[in-house]
Amino acid sequence: MSLPPVALQVERNLTHATLSGCKPRDHFDVTVEPRLSTAWLISRATAPVSYTVPVLQELVTFGSQMRSLGASAPGFVIYGSGRPHVFSLGGHLDYFQSCLAKGDETALFNYANLSIDAVWNAISGFDLDQTITVAVVQGDALGGGFEAALACNVLVAEKGAVFGFPEALFGLFPGMGGARLMECRGARELGLTLIRNATKISAEELYEAGVVDYLAPTGQGMELATEVCQNEKKSFIKLKKKRFSRVRESDLRSTARQWAERAMLLGKKEIKTIGYLSQAQSRLFRLAPSIRVV
Repeated sequence: MSLPPVALQVERNLTHATLSGCKPRDHFDVTVEPRLSTAWLISRATAPVSYTVPVLQELVTFGSQMRSLGASAPGFVIYGSGRPHVFSLGGHLDYFQSCLAKGDETALFNYANLSIDAVWNAISGFDLDQTITVAVVQGDALGGGFEAALACNVLVAEKGAVFGFPEALFGLFPGMGGARLMECRGARELGLTLIRNATKISAEELYEAGVVDYLAPTGQGMELATEVCQNEKKSFIKLKKKRFSRVRESDLRSTARQWAERAMLLGKKEIKTIGYLSQAQSRLFRLAPSIRVV
């Protein structure tokens, strides 16, 4: 993923000491442009295609740094992926399979809670009134990747991007707020259909349904997101954040706990399916970043 020219000009010259304090990051690059009050949080092309525990920990650490900045934090945080064609394939299925094989319920609960930490950062803008989160989806956003994009206050997607909830294929449901977030975006029935049928849907269709806020031409998602942040009235953008005002962190954690409990009850057939999908995730991670998931 290429950043807009105005972001490249700063050459990752991180003015906020707190945001630069944990460099080097293993999986994310952060660029801050104080003049635009914008930070770009971009996963590296070599990062895992799913939300592993280390990936989630980096996201949560970034959130803690944002909170520590308080009123001086950037007004916009733009999430994106540096791996072509993949925003995120969601939960780390190999880890899930390992937890289930060992009967490690505690580890699965901890993973779910760490995921909610990251989701809540996106929904609440790190509990900072002035900060708006923006997702830029330039490829596939599946499962937890779809939920992560939905959780951001503003969702920008490029034409050709694909979304979906595959959890029903192995007897689960989106555990990090997927159904609730679709409802907040005015698409409750569509969300339930996608969850129930484990079908994929295009960015264009989600834009028509009002789920995607801005539809960008292929290759121009980051530029459009930056333009929206700078040119749209802040009051208008804040209305998009306000639609999540009835979402409670405690409710998200309750849903995540139900997800983990349900996972521990999966049978051999469902666990075998998780294994097949896990192998697909692993193959994609090993392949060159230019390969698109199918």
